[in-house]
Amino acid sequence: MPVLQIYPVMKRFFLLLFIVYITSFNSIAQKVGLVLSGGGAKGFAHIAVIKALEENGIPIDYIAGTSMGAIVAGLYAAGFSAEEMETLFKSEQFKFWSTGKIQEEYRYYFRRLEEDPSWLELNLLKKEDKLKIMPPTNIIPEEQMDFAFMEMFSAVTAVCKSDFNQLLVPFFCIATDVHNNREVVLRQGDLGEAIRASMTFPLYFKPIEIDGALVFDGGIVNNFPVKNMKELFNPDIIIGHNVANNAKKPDPDDVMAQIENMILQKTDYVIEPEDGIFMQTLFTNVSLLDFKKIDLIQKAGYETAYQSMETIRQRISRRVGANELKQKRAQFNMKKPPLIFQNIQVEGVEEANQRKYIIQSLKHQSQVIDLAELKREYFKLVADQQIKSLRPVSHYNPETGYFDLHLLAKTNDPMQVKFGGNISTRPINQGFLSGDYRFFKE
Repeated sequence: MPVLQIYPVMKRFFLLLFIVYITSFNSIAQKVGLVLSGGGAKGFAHIAVIKALEENGIPIDYIAGTSMGAIVAGLYAAGFSAEEMETLFKSEQFKFWSTGKIQEEYRYYFRRLEEDPSWLELNLLKKEDKLKIMPPTNIIPEEQMDFAFMEMFSAVTAVCKSDFNQLLVPFFCIATDVHNNREVVLRQGDLGEAIRASMTFPLYFKPIEIDGALVFDGGIVNNFPVKNMKELFNPDIIIGHNVANNAKKPDPDDVMAQIENMILQKTDYVIEPEDGIFMQTLFTNVSLLDFKKIDLIQKAGYETAYQSMETIRQRISRRVGANELKQKRAQFNMKKPPLIFQNIQVEGVEEANQRKYIIQSLKHQSQVIDLAELKREYFKLVADQQIKSLRPVSHYNPETGYFDLHLLAKTNDPMQVKFGGNISTRPINQGFLSGDYRFFKE
């Protein structure tokens, strides 16, 4: 008789134990991928989404993005918290590298030529005994941004040894091979270069070369890489957040809208229900470069995340505590080596004395230089009228413990024509035309 009374109790106990085991197993096995779209300044909403997910203990095991989504995803994978990203994007530093303007303390006027009344400068290149006019390739000067990306991501690239799967959170981003009109999935190499490639919107920023291919903004071919996330990482569930609209019919006077229509292909912003959860924050009053509206944009992203949070919590049972996440991030960031530079190599200039001039301008007689010193001397070179562009890429040398700096330099075309003048309300106006020929010698 006592045995018969105990048996149902034990049966229920073992059944409960089995359910707990199965639930725990599923919770441990469950992996989550986060996909962030491009969208210019509207991508600030991604930061609020990440913040909301962390507040609710939702894990982010893989992360990917395109364009502005690549910047946010890349920073997160590199060990930046949502709060640190928000501080960065509200800083003066971001304002300078997003506009190409140089901070006052790095403006070296003694390297500049005297001002003249020119409105437009055109370089002339002699090719096959013909003079070719070279119009500007980008609106935003790239030197400020290139240095910032090198500064932010060099140490991270050293930690992950150029394998984005070894970042704090495994990461990839999308760029566009312009010549072949195809997407390029960037999963290894220099992290700063990869993100820089993914957000290089044509005409705004100058394109860069990666593995011999000229690459532009990934939004041209794939602005929401959900399929790539599924193929590369195959998470149990994908959370996607979109902030972009497909381009609408442009106004005849809106040049940027016309460029968007010509360049950006239409994207299917969708996640199949069996694959995950789709969130969308759309704006009617925010343009691609409305970076000053960060508070408004983040508020909208936060609201979007919490509208879907109940569904997210139901579908994702696994949780990551704030302290666990904070400790993991701190351990990753402690591995980042200090940015101290030893060897400098210069590519893109033909003459040895020109390379020597650039190297000596940066290092002088020092064996190694720190970031602050490099920054001062870098912007002195940028101000040099003989230098057309100067892109820094660093590589960590584990044997020495220092970084080696590779400078991709281009000298200005020797011939230049300037047009301009002075126009006033008086009957006397002036026109201006000049021609320059530059010599670049040590």
